[in-house]
Amino acid sequence: MELIATGNIESDLENKYVLLDTDFLGTIYKDKELLTGFLTLTRKSNLMLDPMVVFEFLRDVFLPTEAFAKENFVNDELFSPTNNYTTVFTKIQNNALLLSKIYAHNGRSKGVSTTDLYLAARLMTLPSNSVLITGNKKDYPLCVFSLLSVINVENRSDESIGCYSILKLDQAKLQKAHQKLLKIVRR
Repeated sequence: MELIATGNIESDLENKYVLLDTDFLGTIYKDKELLTGFLTLTRKSNLMLDPMVVFEFLRDVFLPTEAFAKENFVNDELFSPTNNYTTVFTKIQNNALLLSKIYAHNGRSKGVSTTDLYLAARLMTLPSNSVLITGNKKDYPLCVFSLLSVINVENRSDESIGCYSILKLDQAKLQKAHQKLLKIVRR
């Protein structure tokens, strides 16, 4: 696989906490050349894995050798652990509930998993200096997020292209969506 970056992704990611969704984590896990290219793009970034993403990444593995390899990958020093103290988790849980209501109010809740909500909610705890990379942009609606860049991954065997969005939580959009929701609740 070959990584094809659009725009100036390095500057979009520089000095940012870069959270990875499970689909992108799985893609870079499967292809070492792609991982190397991605690490070059993010050398001035802090790659982070949310515990829900790690759970989703590891949950379907039953072969001991594959489980060991995947566990070693997510525990590698490439990735910084996220803060998951009780107070932080409670805040993330509350943020996820708020986001689920905003998504529902905007007709965007269908198919959004709990992991996606928790990952978006974690971005709310680091709004000014964090981004998310996901192949499922539909799970992070534009009523709350802004698209910064796109990473394209070419599969050399069939020449297909996979697209991964780099998204940022948009505080102004979030506040506007929250205010709309509050007006409905107050009626």
